[in-house]
Amino acid sequence: MKIFKYVLYAVAGLVVLAIAGAIVFALTFDPNRYKSEIEQAVKERTGRTLKLQGDLKVAIFPSLGADVAKVSLTERGSDQEFLSLDSAHASVAVLPLLRGEVIVDKVKVSGLKARIVKDKNGKFNFDDLLQATLSSLSATGVARRARARCASSALRWAIVSTHARVLDPGRSLG
Repeated sequence: MKIFKYVLYAVAGLVVLAIAGAIVFALTFDPNRYKSEIEQAVKERTGRTLKLQGDLKVAIFPSLGADVAKVSLTERGSDQEFLSLDSAHASVAVLPLLRGEVIVDKVKVSGLKARIVKDKNGKFNFDDLLQATLSSLSATGVARRARARCASSALRWAIVSTHARVLDPGRSLG
């Protein structure tokens, strides 16, 4: 019976230690220190320029999430804006992470502006982003463990412009 009592104390101590660690992390971690590294990583991996002009915020409980504000992303290899948004929040449920599952808990986007272009070959200007994401998920095995469930999503307002390119640039009809 004494062993059970000591094991119970040890487990309770570990739980208290984990909670204290999470609280210290939440109070001391500043994601804004990593803005330039995030922007550089996006540039290196995608050939696009990401601008994080607003504050980045991280939440730990009840779900693990992040808030961003005033974000823009350019076209690949260009200064032309592909996407911008006023603010966004995304979070995943914490407890399923302990089982190795990724479940999207909430997604909120406000002030989305996107410029979608389809070229003469039928490719969209975001195909490179999809390919990079799918390759990354496959390489890490996350795609097999992730469950596609979103408990809540919201889009405040959006402007999406679409364009189709049917001719080679610089070529005229006449």
